[in-house]
Amino acid sequence: MLVLAMFASSVAIVVGGAEVKGLSPCSFPAIFNFGDSNSDTGAYSAALGASRLPDGARTFWILNMGPIGCLPINLNYILNRTEESFDQNGCNNRWNRMAVEYNKQLKNKLIKLRRKLPEAAITYVDVYTAKYRLICNAKNLGFTNPLKYCIQYIKKKNGIKVEDDQCNASAYISWDGTHYTDAANHLIAKSILNGSLSDPPLSITHACHKHVTL
Repeated sequence: MLVLAMFASSVAIVVGGAEVKGLSPCSFPAIFNFGDSNSDTGAYSAALGASRLPDGARTFWILNMGPIGCLPINLNYILNRTEESFDQNGCNNRWNRMAVEYNKQLKNKLIKLRRKLPEAAITYVDVYTAKYRLICNAKNLGFTNPLKYCIQYIKKKNGIKVEDDQCNASAYISWDGTHYTDAANHLIAKSILNGSLSDPPLSITHACHKHVTL
């Protein structure tokens, strides 16, 4: 059983991977995702808050928090921009520093959790880096302004807001200011599934192996 604990908008797709020398691919009879697409501590507490493992679960893929200072919806709520600082992409530095600190504490927690649950294979996945790289390279990858979002809302006469589905989602990183588009999630998934941003550095197809320590 593979447990995915997701801390920010992202997508993880189980795919066939290349053979890792000395390790056989994992076989996951079931996959569970704890938390919704924008959960933070909820996913962690749901999946790993107790000292015992969920029945049958032995493999955990823990995605850290993404760069919340780059979410268009959050930037819309800044009332006084003169009191904030922003990076070269227009992301809010203070909020991104909060996410980095959160991820640091999360990783430290997982180190302790590995000692408490030695029978579990726990992988820490740096989705923050995957998303921030995407935002930094948005133009080169064919995206429009990464701080703009695709979907707009049309207000009908009866007061009900409905989505305008005419936007070209493939040109945007953000779908609605909070969630990432399929085009963006596809690139994020490609960045993390191979294990290059994981600790231990194993692809998701080999995440069941207890290997390198955090």
